[in-house]
Amino acid sequence: MKLVETSEERDWRRVLRSLFGTHCPPELVREQADPGAARPEALWRELTKVGVFELATDDQHLDGIGRSLDALGVLAEEAGRVLCPDIVGSTVLFGLAAQYLVAPDDLLHRVGDGELAATCALWQPGDAHRLAPLTAEPDPDGGWVLSGELHHVPAAGQAELVLVAAATGTDTDPARTLITALPLAAAEITTLDAMGGSSRRVRFDRVSVREADIWAYADTDRLRLLAHAGLALQAREIAGGCSAVLERTVAYVAEREQFGRAIGTFQAVQHHIADMHIATAATRLAAARATFWVGRGELASHEVATATMKSSDAYPFVTLTAHQLHGGMGYVREADLHLWSERAVVLRARGGDADVAAGWLAEEVGL
Repeated sequence: MKLVETSEERDWRRVLRSLFGTHCPPELVREQADPGAARPEALWRELTKVGVFELATDDQHLDGIGRSLDALGVLAEEAGRVLCPDIVGSTVLFGLAAQYLVAPDDLLHRVGDGELAATCALWQPGDAHRLAPLTAEPDPDGGWVLSGELHHVPAAGQAELVLVAAATGTDTDPARTLITALPLAAAEITTLDAMGGSSRRVRFDRVSVREADIWAYADTDRLRLLAHAGLALQAREIAGGCSAVLERTVAYVAEREQFGRAIGTFQAVQHHIADMHIATAATRLAAARATFWVGRGELASHEVATATMKSSDAYPFVTLTAHQLHGGMGYVREADLHLWSERAVVLRARGGDADVAAGWLAEEVGL
């Protein structure tokens, strides 16, 4: 894998950092925490202009997901730094899955042009290796009837469609996994208040789907590759969030004085900062490695499991340590630090925590 970004990736990072710095301030993050918040239109327009959603639906892929995953990894890191609203990342993942699963061209164009906001629920939220959370029964009139409940669906309150996988199987037809996009207007949606209003519980009760609307009947490896792409990008997002918290904390301890000197000069504080840096750097490296190999068509189960284990532990650790080093200022709602802490809790609930990822690693090595 490459350890140094290309000049194109560095330029892309500069563009994104400037854009997010202008159009995704903490005030927007606070607004988006409201369960009834609308899509952030100003930010959405700017991201569309620089080609974020076009990049996700780029069909110039290599051996599967495609080299565009490298650029999307940079996007995920920069989005994680500023806590970009979930609707952006969920639409990007939807577009990535759509081009990989050969979705209808008109839908790909709508995503690429920024006309469609969507989300994904191809796997169980607590374990990304548990695929196809919905069930499908044959419809007597043709097609399928889909039912089931999806937990922690990101941005379901702002998205128009959700990409789902449903397991089929009858006495005369072997079990398959169908992929389709369902309108969220057909679902019962419940807000999970503990998750800041972004994640929702989505329930479908016998929704009819025509055979013509099925994108594909995907095998396990194809779905798992998509799951691993989502997990790798999530780890990159966490690396960006950890970096932002680390930088804020370093700046704070350099300015905050106690006993006539900056608290950053105390060795105990320096040890905490060093631990935060180590956790952040390890997450960034593991996430970059996972993104690299998945982007080249490899399942990369070992790399993705490692990135998930590192990132799911690092984000809570870094944010908690930051709160402690900020002292009382770190625990007041008027400060912004809690926004990263809340995002850390949300992301740990998606895809699998360190213990779940360790189970994937055990399977990979044959334990």
